[in-house]
Amino acid sequence: IYTKSAQGEIVGGFNLQRFWPLPLIGLWAASFPAGSEFMAGGLPMPDWWPLLEPVFKPGPGEELVYLMVPLVAGLGYSDLALSSSPEEKKLKSVLNLAFYSIVLIALSLAADRWTSFLLPAVLMAPLGHEFLIQHSNRTEKSRTPLYRHRGQGVRVMVVRKGSPAQKAGIQAGDVITEVNGIKVNSRREVLGALLFSPEEVSFYIWRNRRSLNINISRSALNSKSRDPGIIFYPDQQTSLYLEVKEQTIEERFKNILARFKKG
Repeated sequence: IYTKSAQGEIVGGFNLQRFWPLPLIGLWAASFPAGSEFMAGGLPMPDWWPLLEPVFKPGPGEELVYLMVPLVAGLGYSDLALSSSPEEKKLKSVLNLAFYSIVLIALSLAADRWTSFLLPAVLMAPLGHEFLIQHSNRTEKSRTPLYRHRGQGVRVMVVRKGSPAQKAGIQAGDVITEVNGIKVNSRREVLGALLFSPEEVSFYIWRNRRSLNINISRSALNSKSRDPGIIFYPDQQTSLYLEVKEQTIEERFKNILARFKKG
């Protein structure tokens, strides 16, 4: 994506989104008469299980049984990487979410034993998660943007999988300075040079302080756009960008209350 930094500059970045369906097993607590046929195929569990005790207790002559119920849950992940690579951002998010999960589980276990922990556990679930989102976005925007290019040439931000550029060996981070001997300093200049290219397109590239010459045949490019499959860093001619609007916790609660009032 292209978006605006805190200083008003258009920079590149990545909008990270994933969704996983998770098959789970839910436990449904029920009481049955001791020695009933229903309990014949059950498995005995240790005294410490389950970690969270059920609210109700079995009556006289009854035993508590847990029935396994299949469930499908959805796990979603969304984040922005503006001042770090997607790999670095994912690792940071994993560590933060792991710490949040451990604290939440600890508060839940403590609340099951001591009622004084009940309110902190209830508040930690939504507010802790919201804090992680807000903190991550603010940190990402406050740091120096990673995907902005200064100097001559056009820097490659992403090379699409299976594209002519990837097959030819062009990589993310390469700086294209010339196309068919024509100096380029913007995305438009690169695409313009491709439209009038001969049978073979020659890219003059700087990579790790070394110069490379990579050629792509014209037949390998799309016949209309001549798109090699490259997403470039934004430049001074970039005018389209994604505006990211963030809602504060107060605004989110106001929206939820407004929906309840409409309902």
